[in-house]
Amino acid sequence: VFLWGKVRGKEKELFNNELWNGFLRSYQQYKVLSEYDLKAIPLFVAIREIWLMGLHTGNSHIWGAWQNDQYFDTNLQFLRKWCEAHFIH
Repeated sequence: VFLWGKVRGKEKELFNNELWNGFLRSYQQYKVLSEYDLKAIPLFVAIREIWLMGLHTGNSHIWGAWQNDQYFDTNLQFLRKWCEAHFIH
């Protein structure tokens, strides 16, 4: 979630890894991640974005149906660019 929160809504951050690399180095001082774990991280950013849209839409009967075309356009544009940048097909 740290990486997702860092890059969501900030296109220029999609390729700026300085803060993320610092976080990852610090995290791995306590728990080393395998190569497979590291390769899966971009996929989980995409999954998190899809999950959030589902959460908002699925709870619209409680929170209100404010999810309009702009909401989906913005979120899907981020998701599309993220997947392209990280070769997620």
